[in-house]
Amino acid sequence: MRKLFIKNAIESMPSGGAIILNTRKLPNAVQILITNTGVGMTKKQLNSLGIPFYTTKEQGTGLGLVVVMSIIKMMNGKISFSSNLNKGTKCSILFQQK
Repeated sequence: MRKLFIKNAIESMPSGGAIILNTRKLPNAVQILITNTGVGMTKKQLNSLGIPFYTTKEQGTGLGLVVVMSIIKMMNGKISFSSNLNKGTKCSILFQQK
């Protein structure tokens, strides 16, 4: 799972950039934040994340993120994305205690 997010972040920065990984322990949850300084995504692209076979990559299948999102959901987690064109993308994964 971690590999997919890092790989996607690297691929979003063809001219280089930064990837920042943060974790936080909240009162009843753990949060993982993955931020990159890549090309970013449009609102339409953000809204299409998680749709099977949707991809922005030439060689992508559009299934990697779908599988990861399903695993996170099965683990009672939540995933969200925010992005700005030419500024990067942030992914937040939240796992709450049962």
